Amino acid sequence: MSEMRVERVDAPEGVFVLVVGTGREGLGGIAKAVERALRMLAQEVERKTGDEKKDEQAGPNCADCGRTIEPWTTGDGRHYSAEELANRRAARYGRPLCAFCVARTKKEEGG
Repeated sequence: MSEMRVERVDAPEGVFVLVVGTGREGLGGIAKAVERALRMLAQEVERKTGDEKKDEQAGPNCADCGRTIEPWTTGDGRHYSAEELANRRAARYGRPLCAFCVARTKKEEGG
């Protein structure tokens, strides 16, 4: 069983994480690679500083860990405010969650 690679790619649109493999790694290998990719993205979010972050007021807090829910811009340029994300996540998970707790909740739910 070969191991999947996780690569960080810096692009003008932002940071992307690629998971590369042969397709024969099995679910365990894929899950480990996705976990590494999520850790890389989480580290990037922690490092992120800049004007847009400074300009935005502090958003709502995560119900599970208390972190501030941060706004998010998708790869195709759609922007979601912290309040939008908090409302969407509260509708889906029953409480407002930060990106870290959404990932953890999905993992715990098996999805």
